[in-house]
Amino acid sequence: MKKILAAIIILTALSGISYADIVYTTSNGSLGIIPVRSAEDIRTPEVMYSGLRENSLVGAYVVETSQNKTSPYIMVVNRNENVEASDTALIFKASELTSPAMSTTLNGVYNTKTFAGSYNGRSLFFASQEDVSIVEFDAASPDIPLNMYMYNNILEDTTDYEPELIDMAVGTYHIMALFRATPDILELFMFDGQLDETVKDFRRGTIRNDATNIAYLKGNKFAIGAEGGVSIVNLNTIQTIVSTDYPVKSICRDTGDGLYFAEQSQNGDVDIWHYKNEDSITMVASIEGDYNCKLLKDSDYDVLAVMSGNRIYLYKMNDDIFLASYDTSSLGGTPTNITVSKAASEEESSGSNCDVSSMGVLMMSVLVFALMRRK
Repeated sequence: MKKILAAIIILTALSGISYADIVYTTSNGSLGIIPVRSAEDIRTPEVMYSGLRENSLVGAYVVETSQNKTSPYIMVVNRNENVEASDTALIFKASELTSPAMSTTLNGVYNTKTFAGSYNGRSLFFASQEDVSIVEFDAASPDIPLNMYMYNNILEDTTDYEPELIDMAVGTYHIMALFRATPDILELFMFDGQLDETVKDFRRGTIRNDATNIAYLKGNKFAIGAEGGVSIVNLNTIQTIVSTDYPVKSICRDTGDGLYFAEQSQNGDVDIWHYKNEDSITMVASIEGDYNCKLLKDSDYDVLAVMSGNRIYLYKMNDDIFLASYDTSSLGGTPTNITVSKAASEEESSGSNCDVSSMGVLMMSVLVFALMRRK
């Protein structure tokens, strides 16, 4: 009897664990997963779904379901590079990637650059490249736009230049977007959650003309990667924290107040650097690169994921220790995009790791142990 009860405890306890997995798309149209159970337990990649477009974009987000509860999802966006047809998307429950839960048309979004959900699971924001706009949707029903900001180039003598949306990042309280007004001028806008452009706009002369990407760090802090360095932006200031010899392709936060960034040299290789502060900048690795390099943080287990070349590399943050790498053959194709998702918990508190299912497991365990003691 004790053995049976002990087995029940193990099985029910396992059912309450949530995993932060690496989810990726490939050039042959597949959706795959690298299961991460801890920094010491990273499992073999597995292709979960096929039939995507070659240029699909993948991202993770949560949807508000009830009071302080969210449900995790994975969205794959099929991008259309013209304004004749909006982008479409397949939406998967994060715990079930073998079949989409629904498909939708992202009305008013054309050739998505990037997208991200709000911290509270209420909104999704899309950077629409073709018409240089940012579009907000209800996360629970991503088909009818709620709000939209379309970039208005007010600079003089720019009538012959089509403005560009360079990148966007969504933070806890603000959204930041980088626009190219002219070949020589970039503009950086900071919005609130309702796409109110009056929050802050940094006009000409305040941002490097060679900036190419934005990453959210924490609080009101964002990082901007450029051809020659990394800058930190908050509500009031822009400050360059490190200069580089080559373009910065991607940035992500570390476990504290520092960050990681990828710098691509002229020979194509990518150097991964860890910036802790101005007195501590160390190289993590030098790897094969391409134009599509991307860094992501697996917050649950402090794992740094790097997509570059035909591989995905994983490193242990803080110690910057190499954990694993996977190439085209093991991934089921050349990786084109990556994201990080919690895959096992259908409803999880946005404020802690103690959710309804884990509370149920705890109560079951207490009951079973009580029965065992009575025996």
